Amino acid sequence: MSTRHLALVCEPMSNTWIGVRQLTSVCAAIQKQITSDFYPIWNVRGTIDPFTSLDDVPLGYWPIIVMDDIKSFKVAGVHQDRMGQPFSLVKAGQLWSLAASHEALEMLADPSGNRTIAGPRPMTVKTGSSVVEYLVAICDPCEDLHYAYDINGIPVSDFCTPDYFEPQKPAVDGTRYDIARQIKEPLDVLPKGYLTWHDSQAQGWFRLTASEEHKLSTSFADVRSSGGRHMRSRIDAQVESPLEALSLGDHPSFKFDKLGNGDCTRGSCVACMTFINALKSQKLLLDGPQKAAAKPSHSDASALREDIAQVMTDNIAEDMTAVKLARRRKRK
Repeated sequence: MSTRHLALVCEPMSNTWIGVRQLTSVCAAIQKQITSDFYPIWNVRGTIDPFTSLDDVPLGYWPIIVMDDIKSFKVAGVHQDRMGQPFSLVKAGQLWSLAASHEALEMLADPSGNRTIAGPRPMTVKTGSSVVEYLVAICDPCEDLHYAYDINGIPVSDFCTPDYFEPQKPAVDGTRYDIARQIKEPLDVLPKGYLTWHDSQAQGWFRLTASEEHKLSTSFADVRSSGGRHMRSRIDAQVESPLEALSLGDHPSFKFDKLGNGDCTRGSCVACMTFINALKSQKLLLDGPQKAAAKPSHSDASALREDIAQVMTDNIAEDMTAVKLARRRKRK
């Protein structure tokens, strides 16, 4: 099986929030998520590497570009370039790692943005075809910040498993519908999430959303105007998801001050505490790359630096001893 390669790009000309330290830390967390969590479940190999310029991204890599301002939520997410290859735009901010993780996983699972899986019509919908085609957007049903989880101290996105799209498959003990085990049954949608499908009988695309109280509602998705975009991008452009709101911390149930002291109005859930700790440790920064330089060294890093300095000192001493011995031999 071939490996799909992603590039996480934060160019200085379009990004003043994220420095190299934060870029590489988030990239490492997403790579670990792809290798340890995503690949074993979806059987898709992928890599993600950090770059500070699009000029340095090798051919064949699909870039995820982080920018201070993407003008509108309608341009966030995955698009296609003039060669038909996927790329993604993510808005920079305190909680951008969740959006970057979301886009990376969905690009790997469905780079075309048009993949569907056939399944029975949602139980809450009473009309239309008995079998519909679900869009494979694996992070959408569980995309809100409260379902994020921690890798290396970095918040990353929850995502659905193949079993999520197969309600006819008999459930057994341990069946997992999402990686964080937040979803309890197939085709369920967590609060602030959504599920999209095409109904051939009703001749259209539809979206199932869940309110904060987990009340489900269905709406018609008007995607008749393509604009050269694939289906997932066209669907996402119609609704401002929690990812756009929370990318800069503007989320109704999560507030924090400029010192990184946060509070979750839902009762300090585990995911929110992950964000708060990431902000306090400056793994996710409040004030841009210049603040990263002032961050104290990790104790392990300090110890390693001392070891490196000692190796250099010892090597210099050995070289000086060797020189002295060589001089003595010449004198003899």
